[in-house]
Amino acid sequence: MTGTFNSLLSLIKQFLTGLGIEDSNLQVIMGFLALVSLILLFARQIWLGIKYLLERRRKKLLAKDLHPFFTRYEVEQATRYYVPTRYQNVPPSNDDEPGRNYISAARQPLIPLFLNKAFKNDADDNKFYLVLADSGMGKTTFMINLYLSYKYKRTRFWQSPKHDIKLFPMGH
Repeated sequence: MTGTFNSLLSLIKQFLTGLGIEDSNLQVIMGFLALVSLILLFARQIWLGIKYLLERRRKKLLAKDLHPFFTRYEVEQATRYYVPTRYQNVPPSNDDEPGRNYISAARQPLIPLFLNKAFKNDADDNKFYLVLADSGMGKTTFMINLYLSYKYKRTRFWQSPKHDIKLFPMGH
């Protein structure tokens, strides 16, 4: 790492001397570049720390909201390893039938569909949606992530979502 940094400094030094900058000014410019680099690195670390703390707080609140039905570990696993679910407009069983002529099925992310269409008041006439899949395919994980996405969706910084929603397993 130090060798790479020293080679980068020597490359910058050669570039600046190639531009015809004197040695006294060269030291000032190199010091300024080093100071700016340190400030940017420090600001990035602060930003990552704040982002980590906010995400941790959100997950803690989510686990608290879902507490009697889902454990904190289940919520953590569902949000950490989530692969975004996609939907398609043509059922897979109809796609291979000889009488059906589809060029291809449109596959889109499912969470934005719910956030932008289904949860709007007058945007859709459908009142009910069924999420169907075989066991172990990620229906519960999808619902936890949909709940999280809606719960922390902000149209403006100070404005929270319009509806207060809850997530209950079918067995309860």
